Amino acid sequence: MTAAELCGQLKLTNVALIEKEAEIGGECLHTGCVPSKALLHSAKSFCSSDGHGDRDPWSHVRDSIKKIQADRDNDASFESHGITVLHGEARFIDPHIVKLSSGKTITSKFFLLATGSHPRVPAIDGLDSVPFYTNESVFSLDTTPRSITIVGAGPIGCELATAFAMLGSTVHLVQRGPDILPRDDPAARKLVQKKLQDLGVHIYSRTETVSVTKRTSEIQLLICDAKDKSAQSVLKSDTLLVATGRVPKNELDLQGAGVVYGDAGITIDKKMQTSQSHIFAVGDCTPSPKFTHLAAHQAGKALTNMFTPRPLRSNAQLDTIPWITYTSPEVGQIGLTEEQANKQQVEYTVEQLDLAEIDRAITDNDQGFIKVLLNKKRRIIGATVVSDNASEALSLLTHMYYHKQSLSSLLKTVIPYPTIASGLSIMASKNVTDQVANSVFSNLLFNKWRK
Repeated sequence: MTAAELCGQLKLTNVALIEKEAEIGGECLHTGCVPSKALLHSAKSFCSSDGHGDRDPWSHVRDSIKKIQADRDNDASFESHGITVLHGEARFIDPHIVKLSSGKTITSKFFLLATGSHPRVPAIDGLDSVPFYTNESVFSLDTTPRSITIVGAGPIGCELATAFAMLGSTVHLVQRGPDILPRDDPAARKLVQKKLQDLGVHIYSRTETVSVTKRTSEIQLLICDAKDKSAQSVLKSDTLLVATGRVPKNELDLQGAGVVYGDAGITIDKKMQTSQSHIFAVGDCTPSPKFTHLAAHQAGKALTNMFTPRPLRSNAQLDTIPWITYTSPEVGQIGLTEEQANKQQVEYTVEQLDLAEIDRAITDNDQGFIKVLLNKKRRIIGATVVSDNASEALSLLTHMYYHKQSLSSLLKTVIPYPTIASGLSIMASKNVTDQVANSVFSNLLFNKWRK
């Protein structure tokens, strides 16, 4: 959709947008970012009003999707910009021709593949005979379950555990590994885990699901310790949600196009090209991290590269991607965590500011921290923000990261007050004054001043 919209803005002709489903919008609009954030909004409203808030969050979820779809994510919106929108399954006949399920064939000079991903369903005994939800189906609920077991404590599992707990469900969160949110900073994980537990979420780490059965209206999970298989117990709940990650969708008969792909997705280079130079791929159908904002960024780069001579084609940002996990508090990350830096033997120093030092955090009763990792040149190589508004500060830090700016460069920027981001000015000031106070020249200067 991003690439098609850019084509429309550039007034390019002979552009087709092909969508397998009846409605465009993809995972983000229908089963991902939009419904999950709408649910979290309703859940926070419900929780903050002591259970007297919106008792029908599912209507808000559906209304949010409908509004965005009516405003811009629809066929007519794209067609008004000269884009041909077609629906149906597409299969490659040869590297330059696709055939739709309707029988229509399309010949094209370039192709952009953005077929997305679908939920990974683990091999658990009995799971195929028990009703369960994934992120693709959970937003079809009409009522909030009394109890729910969530298998998987990554971003999807933790976000939905937060929402359901705030809405009053009894929540069991099962994680095979030792930690929730394993990619994030350990201190951030600890804060989120405590908040989840404060909300009443029962967290089972280092736990494997042995089998699943259904007894009348109750779903039972037999779980065991990941190391001691004999240590078993049973979790009972009304509803089961599987949130164990996503895998690429590759349903285009790519062999017919001569496009190389594997279990991790369609093989691409840093210019978004596949093994066929005229076929580009972006987003979840590739080995790239599964983020909507990354897919959109890649789409713009891919479209540009289609019309640029090969030696001048530019790379997309692939190595470092910012992300926000919308738990309570939110966790934002760009670049390296301390764990990763130590593992890679990267030299760094740390600047950290507790939110208790930021006036806006005090007024909002916001708890968390901002942590920045700096290299020898004092440039940002990693940043973590834990806050109810983590995206506010992370967006500025992301810009600094990509443009290789030092923390001290913030002193040339006037950041509005009171905001969480204004804490970055405090951090930058401390960083610079520490350097000045410890320098030989400044000590000589200050000694002279003191005299």
